[in-house]
Amino acid sequence: MRAAAAIASALALAACTTTGTTASPGPSVVEVGPKGAEAKDVPTPVPTTPSATADAGATSGGDAGARAACDTSHVPPALAELPCVPEDPYIRSRPFGFSQDGSLFGHCASSCEVCGLACTFVEVATGKKKTLRFADEHRGGDDAVRQADARHDAPLVAFLDAHYPEGTRLGEGPLPRTFRGPFPYPDVVFSAKSTYDPKTGRATIAFGGRVGDGPAVHPFTMSFGPHEMWNMKPDVTPPSKGAERTKAIEEARAEIRGMFTIDPPLVATIDVTKDGKHLGVVVMTNGTRFAEYSDMLFLETAKVVGRIANESGFVLHKEGAWARAAALFARAASLAPTESLYAYNEACALARSGDPRAEEALGRAVRLGGAATKARARKDEDLASVLRAPWFTKLVGP
Repeated sequence: MRAAAAIASALALAACTTTGTTASPGPSVVEVGPKGAEAKDVPTPVPTTPSATADAGATSGGDAGARAACDTSHVPPALAELPCVPEDPYIRSRPFGFSQDGSLFGHCASSCEVCGLACTFVEVATGKKKTLRFADEHRGGDDAVRQADARHDAPLVAFLDAHYPEGTRLGEGPLPRTFRGPFPYPDVVFSAKSTYDPKTGRATIAFGGRVGDGPAVHPFTMSFGPHEMWNMKPDVTPPSKGAERTKAIEEARAEIRGMFTIDPPLVATIDVTKDGKHLGVVVMTNGTRFAEYSDMLFLETAKVVGRIANESGFVLHKEGAWARAAALFARAASLAPTESLYAYNEACALARSGDPRAEEALGRAVRLGGAATKARARKDEDLASVLRAPWFTKLVGP
């Protein structure tokens, strides 16, 4: 019962050894949230708890068991496995995704009931980031403070009204589930998996999809939390010491953490620029007491698809399906022709398959990766079958 009192008080207040990487974004590309610059042997793991795993996009805010996905019968095939954000009283009006004129991509969220909006946008033409931070709401405060806050917020409000007019924001009806520009990848289907880990208080979403008949992978991850009240110190009355007090504190802390949670994140919007060259994804979720969390991914569309193809190929390579893996690595290499890793993985899978095209693929990888790729190739078991081939020695040295 002491713990319950504490809660009440608180509420009053490599296919080879280098798979899993993506080329670093160029000056006109911004990657916000998930990072992909370091090589990993497997896609980034997401913490899972059987009772807290959701199909990202199907839920948002409120009681997860009562939330229903909205109609997705008219969306493009690439988005068919990403249900749109359902109507939900917990979702407040927020600017999300592309601005009306397509010049910006971004998101806004408020971390508590009285917290001001925090917004992050990317200028599509330049890749530059722009941030807005609104003043917190001061209820019953000094008039001078409120007037100063209004003066601070006025240009920010004008900026949002100009780019995200009323009627186009999240929470003002379903966001359109379509692409504003071309999407020339008919065999790509996006998907996501989201979780909440009660041990850490963090909610995570992994975004990705599948290419053709390849396995679905989710290499782009974003995490939120824990809730700002999750680590609140329990207010425990006597007993004041000893094992009984320790137990009381642990029970109170467990109740607090069970109360201040974050829902599994969902994909709020996904779209491409008018020329189709860049893909933007905004994810969001809600927490106890009107907490909101959001983040975004904004990258070249080809690089996103290439990353998915590479990770999917790696899964097949580990299973010994080398021919299928090689096809996906080749697809990734064609989408990111300056990325040595994808060409290298293609060479590994072709060598495992006994395919003579391994020579050409490794040649591309060496030209792109230089000395580091040569050193790796000489030690890689995936290339053991071609290690003594004259062409191999010519490419990487003895």
